Amino acid sequence: MIGIGSYLEMNKMMVNFSRKHILSYNEYGSKKEDINNSILIRSFLQYILIRADKSVLGNGDLELCEMYLNDLKYFTCYCNPIFEIYDFSLKSKKSEKSEKSEKSKKDNQHKKDKKKEIEDSKEFSKEDKLVYKLIELDLNGDRVIRKDKQEMVERTIEEFLGILEGGYLELEMRFSSNICRQRQKLNSLICTFDSIQQLAEQVDHKLVKIMYDNDNKLNKVNSNGGDDILIFMTYVYYKKIEIMINFLFEGFKLEVYKKWEYDIVYYNLKKLIESNLIVLEYILDYNKFKREKVERIIEENLKDKNGGINLKKISLVNSINKLDIDESHYNNKKKNKKNINNLKRKKNIILDEKLNKLNKIEKFLVNLIKDYEIKLILTEIELKTVKIYEKNGFIGLPKFNQIEEILQKQNREYDFASSIYSLRMKPFYTVQLPEFQSYDKYEKYKRDTDKAYEQGKCIEEIKMLNQEGKIRIMEMVREIERDQEALGTRLIVKESIQWYSEMMRSSIGMYSSVLKLSKMRKEAKAAGEAKTAKTPRAEVVRTQYHRFFPVMVLEPPLQ
Repeated sequence: MIGIGSYLEMNKMMVNFSRKHILSYNEYGSKKEDINNSILIRSFLQYILIRADKSVLGNGDLELCEMYLNDLKYFTCYCNPIFEIYDFSLKSKKSEKSEKSEKSKKDNQHKKDKKKEIEDSKEFSKEDKLVYKLIELDLNGDRVIRKDKQEMVERTIEEFLGILEGGYLELEMRFSSNICRQRQKLNSLICTFDSIQQLAEQVDHKLVKIMYDNDNKLNKVNSNGGDDILIFMTYVYYKKIEIMINFLFEGFKLEVYKKWEYDIVYYNLKKLIESNLIVLEYILDYNKFKREKVERIIEENLKDKNGGINLKKISLVNSINKLDIDESHYNNKKKNKKNINNLKRKKNIILDEKLNKLNKIEKFLVNLIKDYEIKLILTEIELKTVKIYEKNGFIGLPKFNQIEEILQKQNREYDFASSIYSLRMKPFYTVQLPEFQSYDKYEKYKRDTDKAYEQGKCIEEIKMLNQEGKIRIMEMVREIERDQEALGTRLIVKESIQWYSEMMRSSIGMYSSVLKLSKMRKEAKAAGEAKTAKTPRAEVVRTQYHRFFPVMVLEPPLQ
């Protein structure tokens, strides 16, 4: 029996361990060498990861809703005029909650602690609310949003986030399962996020309609990087494709696929990665648009001696939002100059914070795009490597002799390649977007790559991709060493560097493998040797290579 003291000590140890490694599981999945430990870890994660009160890793200050709200902000929602209304309501509720909790505090607290709590409770004062609403007005291009519309926006977003939370909870809680069950859960999450995406699109259009009525904004999807981007649909669409990508990659880690299936899987991975790169570029353009808008507001405020603050705006914001501000404190009389300067100072601080956050988000998105580009390069190398092995007769669809004999007797035809493709890609059948890659499209791709092989381009293309991949990976490693905060790798620097180092080894390993095969075939051709039982066989090597990009090598024939 474990005593309660020992249990609590173990619980504390597991919380500390999980805090460090949860990002590692989230980003990279468990490593083979950690599997024995991970059984114990996951048993504790069931209780620690996300509790019944929605707190994360036993931290009362971090809740599940904050996790997905931060995720939303880092992709599409930060500084968006529609989401700013909801974000403001959250700040107001937190302020009210802290004020109520302050009243219920015991009187025997230390004066120093009490003073700090009082300061925290007044963190979002009436004046702060006024400043935020003035900035919101600037972000909205001086367009006034009525109070009833703001309340409708808040309710609509709140209802949608309640649905999103269920999917997000399931997505994060999968790490408390074993690695096989994790992939199973990813499979079910594809349909979940596909349904949420359809709802998100409806919510986005509804929000635009509430905010702007029929001001030529409805159904106008961001073509020039404007505020008409569908913020929730874009985010959920990105997450759904990410789940689909991880589902396919996890199959390599679990050794689910046969060698002759690699071409099918990497082809679909290539298409999915390309789709998510388009989404990320789209989000990056929108973030740049928001950054330029904030920069423009700051520049205009600097030109105005009052920082873009005047009594007319204050009166408008106060009356619409019912802030209960005494407007006489902000007229142009000399005695009120201090109040206006205080508003100006706070406004500048908040705008600077927003600009810094947008710059940080931009850096995060740029590096995320780089990560996807590296994966795309290695996926293309894998495809070309498999093609070379296939064309040299080392891998291929096996013969189903007995089944073929039965079908011949019944005068029936059956396309095994098409059936295997359909079975392997079955989880993506019901997904509306991105477009499903049918077997006909895959066949067309194969015909195109066959031509490239016949023209002798494959090895040269692998060489070029390998060189480009090495440059990109080295840049990413330098970025991790230089700025862990922006990349979100502060707690897992060593693991992150190892992650990309394994990618580089996979890239080099694949290139070396095809060079060795090419050399062997040339020597055999020069010697006039025919293919015999002594011909080497193709084997997949995973040790020391990246789990998503195993290397195919030639091994001596089985005796």
